[in-house]
Amino acid sequence: MHRVVAVLIMASASGCAMHRKVYDAAGIPAYRINCSGTALTWGVCQQRASRLCGAEGYTITDQTHETGVMSLPDGKGGINQVAMTTRIMTVRCGNGGSDASRHASPVEYNSSVAPIDRTNTPTQPPVRDNNLYVVSDDPSPTILGCLTCNEYDPNSIINGLGTYGSPMSPNSMANPMSIHGSRVSPSSACNPLAMRPPWIVDVGGTRYGRFTANTMHPERNDSAGVAALLQRICASQ
Repeated sequence: MHRVVAVLIMASASGCAMHRKVYDAAGIPAYRINCSGTALTWGVCQQRASRLCGAEGYTITDQTHETGVMSLPDGKGGINQVAMTTRIMTVRCGNGGSDASRHASPVEYNSSVAPIDRTNTPTQPPVRDNNLYVVSDDPSPTILGCLTCNEYDPNSIINGLGTYGSPMSPNSMANPMSIHGSRVSPSSACNPLAMRPPWIVDVGGTRYGRFTANTMHPERNDSAGVAALLQRICASQ
């Protein structure tokens, strides 16, 4: 099952941007586009905005760019240091706004329109790991387990005897007393009102949405397989 979950999630997001419809404080609809990961660029976000808005064109209302390094298990008892790059662009269809933020469709990527990543990140050795992981949304991300590993794998989030699946482990989302498993913590996967729930990522640092019980979160991963695993974890508390 877990391998099927990985294939479905990665097929829907790998190599392209993800988007979700959102509304600003005035109730005006917009699109939040995620083109995170070392394999993507701001141009991918712009191409998705062009497809969403068509002949109307679009206005960029917000852009967020973050970089960092995350530690993930290598499956052999060691740790891989993985560079992470996050790019989130919010656009409103139509060409209102300042000249600098207006874009006609279709748009060609131009470095004068969107910033280019120039952050120096450590060179990563080749990593042969197709699994997806859950990591916290903290200044120093904490790994919360492997989403797609076999349940008997010590890193699996549903291994009840493992570090990331035991209801007694401080790093387990199945622990109702932990920061990332509590039903009241803003960083918890099981809190239906969480604002900073964990991310789903691959070893390349690409994000595949949030692992969260908050069905209203604009970055929630809606995959049926992910929902089933989340329900299993949170219901076990």
